[in-house]
Amino acid sequence: MLGQKPRSDELSDVATSARESVVEMLTVIVGEDYLEGIEIDDDTRFDLDLEIESIEFVTFAEMLVKRYGDQVNFIAWLGEKELDDIIGISVGEVVDFIVASLEAKGG
Repeated sequence: MLGQKPRSDELSDVATSARESVVEMLTVIVGEDYLEGIEIDDDTRFDLDLEIESIEFVTFAEMLVKRYGDQVNFIAWLGEKELDDIIGISVGEVVDFIVASLEAKGG
């Protein structure tokens, strides 16, 4: 119904979908060969675990735009962070940001 908050299982579905999308995008960016033996989870760090470089951040942002449109403004979100926070960003933080953005935009 309109105006009702999503049930917790619906939020879980949104988070699961966002997580799957992020993992898929990161797999494309760094390559399946690189990820052999690495499991991407919420604690996976873009810098330490995946060794994502700045150009790959741009690619990731472009992929988010293709997937979510203007609902998820990754570049603006990064712009609000300090450099150390950006360097240490985790998959879980990105997933939480995507879920919050989608909730704020109504889905």
